[in-house]
Amino acid sequence: MGDKSPRICSVLGGEENPLKVGEEFDVDGDATGYHINENGVMTWGREIAEVWVLYDAINHPEKIIRRPQFSEDEKALMRLYVSAGYSTFVRGEVRGQDNQLMVSGKADYLLYLPEKVLPQITIQNSPFDAAAYLEREESK
Repeated sequence: MGDKSPRICSVLGGEENPLKVGEEFDVDGDATGYHINENGVMTWGREIAEVWVLYDAINHPEKIIRRPQFSEDEKALMRLYVSAGYSTFVRGEVRGQDNQLMVSGKADYLLYLPEKVLPQITIQNSPFDAAAYLEREESK
């Protein structure tokens, strides 16, 4: 039969790209760290999410901000930028380009990167603190 994920994963993430059990996400910038457990319960940390947040997520799936998932190569690229003093990735409009990726640091100098680099960083989850992300990943 296929995937045994709880139905809520498809409801919140969409049929094409359902949430994974344990995948962390935000709801409209409210609080970070929501996830769906193996029983299909939406939790925040060890606590069950408040009902209004669940209603908001179900009725407005566009408010769900998924945390990016990166390959080992992408993490290595981030490590290079962080070690050079550039730790914040921002995606937004620059000079008429809607989806420009920038990285900042070192006295706020910006470097412009090709649009297709790190596509998981979106306008919705921007700015993205690569240094903090890498630190969390290493502590797992």
